[in-house]
Amino acid sequence: MMDKSASPVLLGAQRVLQRRLDMVANNVANMGTGGFRAQRLVTSEEISSSPMASISMPRAGSGLTDTAPGERRATGGALDFAIDGPGFFLLQDESGEQFMSRNGAFSTDAEGRLTDAAGAFVLGAGGAPIAIPDGEGPVVAASDGTLSRDGQAIGAIAIIAAPSTPERIGAARFAAPGDAAPIEAPRLSQGFLESSNVNPVEELAEMIATTRLYELVQGLVEREDERVRNVIETFSRST
Repeated sequence: MMDKSASPVLLGAQRVLQRRLDMVANNVANMGTGGFRAQRLVTSEEISSSPMASISMPRAGSGLTDTAPGERRATGGALDFAIDGPGFFLLQDESGEQFMSRNGAFSTDAEGRLTDAAGAFVLGAGGAPIAIPDGEGPVVAASDGTLSRDGQAIGAIAIIAAPSTPERIGAARFAAPGDAAPIEAPRLSQGFLESSNVNPVEELAEMIATTRLYELVQGLVEREDERVRNVIETFSRST
């Protein structure tokens, strides 16, 4: 029979498992999002002691970003880019906020500025949006991110270093550090895109295992609730 501390412990375990399921579901939902980084739940243990007993309470912390790169796939697109190695593209949205991304599926707007699918500007090494001038020849990218057309230099795509645990602000967006520094000797591949780093088989296995564990804990919670109700009813009849 469970003691009176079992219910809050089990409810805490349920909350942790629900958070884990939410993260796994989000990972699965973004398997097709270019540059997406899977999230892993960080858990902790809180121990409270009393003269009678010590209780261990599970706690769900923040999500830890899996920084492993995704697979690269060839597209042949002149404005598709993949970073080979560490680093992130630096972009700026319409409000002026800067962010980082590994999704290099770019295009140009009506003014020739290089943008992502949402219209955010791709920034150059000098911190300004990159504009592609009119021309007949293709845009050519050097491995260090320098762009040119018809033999004329356009600029260099900024590839910056990131914290070991970047802060996620969107599916494939991360907060840009205020002191963002360029990657030394960046390596950029033109005509390629980086896929999500989500492993479908691992995520499916995690979802099944977590769901089963959640159902097990749910059953224990229901039995504990029933036990408490029976105790209360028995006590009420005897008074």
